[in-house]
Amino acid sequence: MSTQEVRLRSTLAGFTAEEKLHTLSVWFILALRVMIGLAFFQSGLGKVLSGSFSAAGRRGFETGHTGRPFYF
Repeated sequence: MSTQEVRLRSTLAGFTAEEKLHTLSVWFILALRVMIGLAFFQSGLGKVLSGSFSAAGRRGFETGHTGRPFYF
């Protein structure tokens, strides 16, 4: 495994943050993001495939830009 440093640069609202990351940190962040993504995917897929998934409760309270509820 290489021990190179990786430069990270992020700009938000005109502010730029720049740092150096160790390669091991980059791999850890990648692994963490993949595991969190898989957890969300597995949870969502389980709900959809179970047949009991419904968005009716949430849809009943949605409002549009006029402040009136959407009716489906």
